[in-house]
Amino acid sequence: MGYPFRYIVIALASLVTLLSVSSCGKKGVIDEDDMSLIYAEMLVTDQWINNTPGMRMIADTSLVYEPILKKYGYDSEDYRRSVEYYLKDPDTYADIMKETVRILDG
Repeated sequence: MGYPFRYIVIALASLVTLLSVSSCGKKGVIDEDDMSLIYAEMLVTDQWINNTPGMRMIADTSLVYEPILKKYGYDSEDYRRSVEYYLKDPDTYADIMKETVRILDG
């Protein structure tokens, strides 16, 4: 995996950490496999935006990520709830991120 992907993984992990603010139960939580696939697609999308002239200025990540979430049958609220849940279980969250890197290394 190249340097840009590692940077994006770190940035995404930081972003989801900032988004978590409250506790929740397992109800409505995206399963681990889907989270890894979703993160991988988000990272590829971020890379494309960063490498496409002019896209960084006009890309709204909430609009860019919503179709990815919908592809897997989820929405932004499901994502936020899932991030909050998994951040309370660092080992599982680390496993999700490791699987995301494995997917990207393909």
